[in-house]
Parts: sequence; structure tokens; C-alpha cells
Amino acid sequence: LLNRAAIVAVDAIDQAKIESGDLLLAWPAPEHWNDPRLVELAPIAAGQKPGRNSSGDVTIFKSNGLGVQDIAVAGFVFERYS
Repeated sequence: LLNRAAIVAVDAIDQAKIESGDLLLAWPAPEHWNDPRLVELAPIAAGQKPGRNSSGDVTIFKSNGLGVQDIAVAGFVFERYS
């Protein structure tokens, strides 16, 4: 699947190198982490980097979650329901 993917998006590349066991097993060599298809999700969502080019492209999103995301969601829920 990784070989077919046009984009492999992650929350944070540094975190994925530590916590993404499935990516680590599939990409054991250090040079895999320099693959230009590996991108962080935020620049794609912000329109700074392209997403997939066609509906036929395979896109993988490996989410590990970031502490800052948990805090942002908690703050939203607190404000909305308190």
C-alpha cells in the first residue's frame, strides 16, 4: 500500500518516526523518511502543499494524535458545554 500511495500524510513526521510502528516496519531504512510523498497533514489542510492529484491516487493518513490537538478539543468542548 505504501508503494502505491501518492501521499503518506502524518500528524508530525518526527512523531511518526517514533510512534508509527506500522510505518517503521514498512519503511525500516532511514532514507524512507525522506520520501517526498511523506508530508505532514497541516500544510495540506492549509493549502500550502498539494493533496492528491486525482481521485485514483491512493492517500494514506497515519494519525498518532498530538497533545496540542487533545488540548484544543478539550478547550472547545469546555467552552461549548460549560
